[in-house]
Amino acid sequence: MIRKNLLKTTLLITLIATLLVQAGCGKKTANNITYTKTTVSSEAESNATKELTNTSLVTFNYTDEHGNTYTLEGKAIASETGDATIEVADVNGNKVTFIGKATITDGRILVSNVSVKDEGTLIKADGTEIKVSIGNTVTDAIENTDGNNQSDIVASDDVKKEIETAKHEEKIITVARDEVTRAEINNIDVTHVQTEETSIEHSTENKIEQPTDNDNKFGPTEANTETNTEPNTKPSTQEEDVLILSGDTSLSGKTINNDVYITYSGVVEFDNITINGDIYCYGVLRCSSTIARNVYAYSGYNGMFSCSKSDGVRGVSGDITCNELYIQDDALDYAFSKWGKY
Repeated sequence: MIRKNLLKTTLLITLIATLLVQAGCGKKTANNITYTKTTVSSEAESNATKELTNTSLVTFNYTDEHGNTYTLEGKAIASETGDATIEVADVNGNKVTFIGKATITDGRILVSNVSVKDEGTLIKADGTEIKVSIGNTVTDAIENTDGNNQSDIVASDDVKKEIETAKHEEKIITVARDEVTRAEINNIDVTHVQTEETSIEHSTENKIEQPTDNDNKFGPTEANTETNTEPNTKPSTQEEDVLILSGDTSLSGKTINNDVYITYSGVVEFDNITINGDIYCYGVLRCSSTIARNVYAYSGYNGMFSCSKSDGVRGVSGDITCNELYIQDDALDYAFSKWGKY
Protein backbone atom coordinates (compact mmCIF):
# COMPACT_ATOMS: atom_id res chain seq x y z
CA MET A 1 0.00 0.00 0.00
CA ILE A 2 1.20 3.45 -0.79
CA ARG A 3 0.10 7.01 -0.11
CA LYS A 4 1.16 9.68 -2.58
CA ASN A 5 1.35 13.38 -1.60
CA LEU A 6 0.77 15.63 -4.63
CA LEU A 7 1.33 18.98 -2.88
CA LYS A 8 -1.06 20.63 -5.34
CA THR A 9 1.12 19.67 -8.30
CA THR A 10 -0.57 18.79 -11.59
CA LEU A 11 0.55 15.55 -13.23
CA LEU A 12 -0.33 14.91 -16.84
CA ILE A 13 0.22 11.28 -17.82
CA THR A 14 -0.68 9.62 -21.11
CA LEU A 15 -1.07 5.84 -21.08
CA ILE A 16 -0.08 4.34 -24.44
CA ALA A 17 0.67 0.77 -23.40
CA THR A 18 -1.93 -1.89 -22.63
CA LEU A 19 -2.92 -1.97 -18.96
CA LEU A 20 -1.97 -5.17 -17.15
CA VAL A 21 -4.10 -6.55 -14.34
CA GLN A 22 -2.31 -6.20 -11.02
CA ALA A 23 -2.34 -8.72 -8.19
CA GLY A 24 -1.19 -7.77 -4.70
CA CYS A 25 0.07 -4.43 -3.44
CA GLY A 26 2.57 -2.36 -5.38
CA LYS A 27 3.03 -0.09 -8.40
CA LYS A 28 3.45 -0.78 -12.09
CA THR A 29 6.88 -0.54 -13.61
CA ALA A 30 7.82 2.31 -15.90
CA ASN A 31 7.56 -0.08 -18.87
CA ASN A 32 3.78 0.12 -18.68
CA ILE A 33 3.56 3.93 -18.89
CA THR A 34 5.01 6.37 -21.38
CA TYR A 35 5.14 10.11 -20.73
CA THR A 36 4.90 12.26 -23.86
CA LYS A 37 5.76 15.92 -24.23
CA THR A 38 3.39 18.17 -26.12
CA THR A 39 4.45 19.84 -29.34
CA VAL A 40 2.81 22.71 -31.19
CA SER A 41 2.78 23.47 -34.90
CA SER A 42 5.17 26.00 -36.39
CA GLU A 43 2.14 28.04 -37.45
CA ALA A 44 0.88 28.22 -33.86
CA GLU A 45 4.35 29.17 -32.63
CA SER A 46 4.53 31.93 -35.23
CA ASN A 47 1.06 33.27 -34.43
CA ALA A 48 1.82 33.24 -30.71
CA THR A 49 4.70 35.69 -31.24
CA LYS A 50 2.55 38.26 -33.03
CA GLU A 51 1.40 41.40 -31.27
CA LEU A 52 -2.05 40.95 -29.79
CA THR A 53 -4.27 44.02 -30.16
CA ASN A 54 -7.89 44.61 -29.24
CA THR A 55 -9.89 46.18 -32.05
CA SER A 56 -13.42 47.45 -31.50
CA LEU A 57 -16.02 49.90 -32.74
CA VAL A 58 -16.43 52.69 -30.17
CA THR A 59 -18.52 55.81 -29.72
CA PHE A 60 -17.79 58.97 -27.74
CA ASN A 61 -18.67 62.65 -27.54
CA TYR A 62 -16.51 65.50 -28.81
CA THR A 63 -17.18 69.17 -27.95
CA ASP A 64 -15.71 71.82 -30.25
CA GLU A 65 -14.43 75.28 -29.31
CA HIS A 66 -17.92 76.78 -29.73
CA GLY A 67 -19.49 74.36 -27.23
CA ASN A 68 -21.18 72.17 -29.84
CA THR A 69 -21.15 68.48 -28.87
CA TYR A 70 -21.10 65.70 -31.44
CA THR A 71 -21.25 61.92 -31.11
CA LEU A 72 -18.51 60.20 -33.08
CA GLU A 73 -18.10 56.56 -34.01
CA GLY A 74 -14.70 55.10 -34.91
CA LYS A 75 -12.30 52.19 -34.89
CA ALA A 76 -10.32 51.76 -31.68
CA ILE A 77 -7.10 49.73 -31.63
CA ALA A 78 -5.67 48.96 -28.19
CA SER A 79 -2.17 47.56 -27.73
CA GLU A 80 -1.14 45.01 -25.11
CA THR A 81 0.18 47.86 -22.97
CA GLY A 82 -3.24 49.57 -23.03
CA ASP A 83 -2.34 52.41 -25.38
CA ALA A 84 -5.28 53.06 -27.69
CA THR A 85 -5.76 54.89 -30.97
CA ILE A 86 -9.21 55.82 -32.31
CA GLU A 87 -9.66 56.62 -35.98
CA VAL A 88 -12.79 58.50 -37.05
CA ALA A 89 -13.55 59.00 -40.73
CA ASP A 90 -16.52 60.52 -42.55
CA VAL A 91 -18.12 59.34 -45.80
CA ASN A 92 -15.76 61.57 -47.81
CA GLY A 93 -12.66 59.95 -46.34
CA ASN A 94 -11.72 62.81 -44.04
CA LYS A 95 -10.04 61.34 -40.97
CA VAL A 96 -9.05 62.47 -37.48
CA THR A 97 -7.24 60.52 -34.77
CA PHE A 98 -7.67 60.36 -31.00
CA ILE A 99 -5.54 58.60 -28.38
CA GLY A 100 -6.24 57.28 -24.86
CA LYS A 101 -5.79 54.39 -22.43
CA ALA A 102 -7.82 51.22 -22.91
CA THR A 103 -9.29 48.87 -20.31
CA ILE A 104 -11.90 46.12 -20.42
CA THR A 105 -15.06 46.89 -18.42
CA ASP A 106 -17.94 44.38 -18.26
CA GLY A 107 -16.48 42.62 -21.28
CA ARG A 108 -16.41 45.83 -23.36
CA ILE A 109 -13.45 48.01 -24.24
CA LEU A 110 -13.33 51.41 -22.56
CA VAL A 111 -10.91 54.10 -23.70
CA SER A 112 -10.35 56.81 -21.09
CA ASN A 113 -8.31 60.02 -21.06
CA VAL A 114 -9.18 60.52 -24.73
CA SER A 115 -7.58 63.46 -26.49
CA VAL A 116 -7.10 64.67 -30.06
CA LYS A 117 -3.90 63.53 -31.75
CA ASP A 118 -4.40 64.47 -35.40
CA GLU A 119 -6.68 67.45 -36.12
CA GLY A 120 -9.02 67.76 -39.07
CA THR A 121 -12.52 68.51 -40.26
CA LEU A 122 -15.28 65.92 -40.47
CA ILE A 123 -18.45 66.48 -42.48
CA LYS A 124 -21.82 65.15 -41.35
CA ALA A 125 -24.33 63.65 -43.78
CA ASP A 126 -26.25 66.97 -43.77
CA GLY A 127 -23.10 68.92 -44.69
CA THR A 128 -22.35 70.30 -41.22
CA GLU A 129 -18.64 70.66 -40.57
CA ILE A 130 -17.11 69.39 -37.34
CA LYS A 131 -13.73 70.98 -36.67
CA VAL A 132 -11.65 68.66 -34.50
CA SER A 133 -8.86 70.51 -32.69
CA ILE A 134 -6.32 69.64 -30.01
CA GLY A 135 -7.33 70.78 -26.53
CA ASN A 136 -11.09 70.43 -26.88
CA THR A 137 -13.22 68.23 -24.60
CA VAL A 138 -13.55 64.53 -25.39
CA THR A 139 -15.45 61.98 -23.28
CA ASP A 140 -14.44 58.36 -22.64
CA ALA A 141 -15.08 56.03 -25.57
CA ILE A 142 -17.06 52.83 -24.99
CA GLU A 143 -17.39 49.83 -27.29
CA ASN A 144 -20.50 50.19 -29.42
CA THR A 145 -22.80 47.15 -29.45
CA ASP A 146 -25.90 49.08 -30.54
CA GLY A 147 -26.75 48.39 -34.16
CA ASN A 148 -29.10 51.40 -34.18
CA ASN A 149 -26.42 53.91 -33.22
CA GLN A 150 -27.33 57.50 -34.19
CA SER A 151 -23.88 59.10 -34.20
CA ASP A 152 -23.17 62.30 -36.03
CA ILE A 153 -20.26 60.51 -37.73
CA VAL A 154 -20.92 56.82 -38.37
CA ALA A 155 -18.26 54.30 -39.31
CA SER A 156 -18.56 52.99 -42.84
CA ASP A 157 -19.27 49.36 -43.72
CA ASP A 158 -15.67 49.01 -44.88
CA VAL A 159 -14.40 50.07 -41.45
CA LYS A 160 -16.76 47.62 -39.77
CA LYS A 161 -15.44 44.83 -41.99
CA GLU A 162 -11.88 45.82 -41.07
CA ILE A 163 -12.83 45.46 -37.41
CA GLU A 164 -14.35 42.02 -38.00
CA THR A 165 -11.20 40.89 -39.80
CA ALA A 166 -8.99 42.24 -37.02
CA LYS A 167 -11.05 40.48 -34.34
CA HIS A 168 -10.69 37.19 -36.23
CA GLU A 169 -6.92 37.60 -36.42
CA GLU A 170 -6.77 38.51 -32.73
CA LYS A 171 -8.67 35.34 -31.87
CA ILE A 172 -6.15 33.26 -33.83
CA ILE A 173 -3.29 34.82 -31.87
CA THR A 174 -5.08 34.23 -28.55
CA VAL A 175 -5.74 30.57 -29.37
CA ALA A 176 -2.12 30.08 -30.45
CA ARG A 177 -0.81 31.63 -27.23
CA ASP A 178 -3.09 29.41 -25.16
CA GLU A 179 -1.86 26.36 -27.06
CA VAL A 180 1.78 27.24 -26.49
CA THR A 181 1.16 27.97 -22.80
CA ARG A 182 -0.63 24.64 -22.26
CA ALA A 183 2.22 22.82 -23.98
CA GLU A 184 4.82 24.55 -21.81
CA ILE A 185 2.91 23.71 -18.61
CA ASN A 186 2.42 20.10 -19.68
CA ASN A 187 6.08 19.63 -20.55
CA ILE A 188 7.13 20.99 -17.16
CA ASP A 189 4.75 18.52 -15.50
CA VAL A 190 5.98 15.59 -17.60
CA THR A 191 9.60 16.39 -16.74
CA HIS A 192 8.64 16.51 -13.06
CA VAL A 193 6.88 13.13 -13.21
CA GLN A 194 9.72 11.47 -15.11
CA THR A 195 12.22 12.73 -12.53
CA GLU A 196 9.99 11.54 -9.70
CA GLU A 197 9.54 8.06 -11.16
CA THR A 198 13.28 7.74 -11.80
CA SER A 199 13.82 8.58 -8.15
CA ILE A 200 11.31 5.90 -7.11
CA GLU A 201 12.85 3.27 -9.41
CA HIS A 202 16.35 3.92 -8.06
CA SER A 203 15.40 4.08 -4.39
CA THR A 204 17.82 1.99 -2.34
CA GLU A 205 15.00 0.37 -0.38
CA ASN A 206 12.40 0.42 -3.15
CA LYS A 207 9.68 -0.49 -0.70
CA ILE A 208 6.07 0.58 -0.32
CA GLU A 209 5.50 3.13 2.39
CA GLN A 210 3.15 2.12 5.16
CA PRO A 211 0.76 4.81 6.44
CA THR A 212 1.47 6.42 9.80
CA ASP A 213 -1.10 7.60 12.32
CA ASN A 214 -0.57 11.11 11.03
CA ASP A 215 -1.25 9.94 7.47
CA ASN A 216 -4.61 8.53 8.44
CA LYS A 217 -5.97 11.97 9.23
CA PHE A 218 -6.28 12.54 5.48
CA GLY A 219 -8.18 9.32 4.91
CA PRO A 220 -11.75 8.17 5.58
CA THR A 221 -12.89 8.41 9.18
CA GLU A 222 -15.68 5.83 9.02
CA ALA A 223 -14.98 2.14 8.51
CA ASN A 224 -16.84 -0.08 6.08
CA THR A 225 -18.89 -2.79 7.79
CA GLU A 226 -20.28 -4.36 4.63
CA THR A 227 -19.11 -7.70 3.31
CA ASN A 228 -17.07 -7.72 0.11
CA THR A 229 -19.82 -8.66 -2.33
CA GLU A 230 -20.04 -7.99 -6.05
CA PRO A 231 -21.14 -4.40 -6.66
CA ASN A 232 -24.63 -3.59 -7.83
CA THR A 233 -25.37 -0.97 -10.47
CA LYS A 234 -27.43 2.19 -9.98
CA PRO A 235 -27.93 5.28 -12.16
CA SER A 236 -26.07 8.54 -11.62
CA THR A 237 -27.76 10.67 -8.96
CA GLN A 238 -27.35 14.04 -7.27
CA GLU A 239 -27.85 13.74 -3.54
CA GLU A 240 -27.68 16.47 -0.93
CA ASP A 241 -23.98 16.04 -0.17
CA VAL A 242 -22.64 14.05 -3.12
CA LEU A 243 -22.82 13.66 -6.88
CA ILE A 244 -22.91 9.91 -7.65
CA LEU A 245 -21.77 9.00 -11.18
CA SER A 246 -22.39 5.62 -12.83
CA GLY A 247 -21.93 4.45 -16.42
CA ASP A 248 -20.33 6.54 -19.16
CA THR A 249 -20.34 10.19 -18.11
CA SER A 250 -18.58 13.25 -19.55
CA LEU A 251 -18.60 16.63 -17.77
CA SER A 252 -16.95 19.83 -18.98
CA GLY A 253 -16.61 23.39 -17.72
CA LYS A 254 -18.47 22.92 -14.44
CA THR A 255 -18.03 23.68 -10.74
CA ILE A 256 -19.33 20.99 -8.37
CA ASN A 257 -19.91 22.05 -4.77
CA ASN A 258 -20.19 18.50 -3.38
CA ASP A 259 -18.19 15.36 -3.00
CA VAL A 260 -18.14 13.10 -6.07
CA TYR A 261 -18.53 9.31 -5.84
CA ILE A 262 -17.75 7.33 -9.01
CA THR A 263 -19.28 3.86 -8.74
CA TYR A 264 -17.83 0.55 -9.93
CA SER A 265 -19.62 0.88 -13.30
CA GLY A 266 -18.65 4.53 -13.74
CA VAL A 267 -16.41 5.52 -16.65
CA VAL A 268 -16.12 9.28 -16.19
CA GLU A 269 -14.30 12.02 -18.07
CA PHE A 270 -13.75 15.45 -16.48
CA ASP A 271 -12.62 18.43 -18.57
CA ASN A 272 -12.06 21.80 -16.88
CA ILE A 273 -13.90 20.74 -13.73
CA THR A 274 -13.54 22.29 -10.26
CA ILE A 275 -14.76 20.19 -7.35
CA ASN A 276 -15.13 21.93 -4.01
CA GLY A 277 -15.07 18.59 -2.25
CA ASP A 278 -13.47 15.14 -2.39
CA ILE A 279 -13.48 12.53 -5.16
CA TYR A 280 -14.07 8.86 -4.30
CA CYS A 281 -13.28 6.77 -7.37
CA TYR A 282 -14.40 3.13 -7.40
CA GLY A 283 -14.65 3.14 -11.20
CA VAL A 284 -12.62 4.89 -13.92
CA LEU A 285 -11.87 8.63 -13.89
CA ARG A 286 -9.94 10.39 -16.67
CA CYS A 287 -9.16 14.04 -15.97
CA SER A 288 -8.17 17.14 -17.91
CA SER A 289 -7.66 20.45 -16.08
CA THR A 290 -9.45 19.15 -13.00
CA ILE A 291 -9.19 20.52 -9.45
CA ALA A 292 -10.40 18.73 -6.32
CA ARG A 293 -9.76 18.89 -2.58
CA ASN A 294 -8.68 15.25 -2.05
CA VAL A 295 -8.87 12.07 -4.15
CA TYR A 296 -9.50 8.59 -2.74
CA ALA A 297 -9.04 5.51 -4.94
CA TYR A 298 -7.50 2.06 -5.19
CA SER A 299 -5.28 3.10 -8.11
CA GLY A 300 -3.80 6.37 -9.30
CA TYR A 301 -2.46 7.42 -12.70
CA ASN A 302 -3.35 4.18 -14.47
CA GLY A 303 -1.84 1.94 -11.84
CA MET A 304 1.36 3.89 -11.21
CA PHE A 305 0.31 3.92 -7.55
CA SER A 306 -1.88 1.03 -6.43
CA CYS A 307 -3.08 -0.94 -3.45
CA SER A 308 -3.96 -4.61 -3.13
CA LYS A 309 -7.60 -3.96 -4.09
CA SER A 310 -6.68 -2.48 -7.47
CA ASP A 311 -7.79 -4.51 -10.46
CA GLY A 312 -5.33 -2.72 -12.76
CA VAL A 313 -8.13 -1.10 -14.76
CA ARG A 314 -10.12 1.18 -12.47
CA GLY A 315 -8.60 4.29 -10.97
CA VAL A 316 -7.71 7.92 -11.57
CA SER A 317 -5.54 9.25 -14.41
CA GLY A 318 -4.82 12.46 -16.29
CA ASP A 319 -4.38 16.11 -15.35
CA ILE A 320 -5.69 16.71 -11.81
CA THR A 321 -4.64 19.04 -9.00
CA CYS A 322 -5.47 18.09 -5.41
CA ASN A 323 -4.16 18.33 -1.86
CA GLU A 324 -3.97 14.58 -1.31
CA LEU A 325 -4.08 11.49 -3.52
CA TYR A 326 -4.97 8.71 -1.06
CA ILE A 327 -4.27 5.19 -2.37
CA GLN A 328 -5.09 2.65 0.36
CA ASP A 329 -7.07 -0.54 0.90
CA ASP A 330 -9.49 1.51 3.02
CA ALA A 331 -9.59 4.50 0.67
CA LEU A 332 -13.22 3.93 -0.29
CA ASP A 333 -14.57 2.64 3.03
CA TYR A 334 -16.05 6.02 3.85
CA ALA A 335 -17.89 6.21 0.52
CA PHE A 336 -19.16 2.63 0.82
CA SER A 337 -20.48 3.18 4.34
CA LYS A 338 -22.09 6.54 3.51
CA TRP A 339 -23.50 5.99 -0.01
CA GLY A 340 -23.28 2.24 -0.60
CA LYS A 341 -20.96 -0.09 -2.46
CA TYR A 342 -22.07 -0.37 -6.06
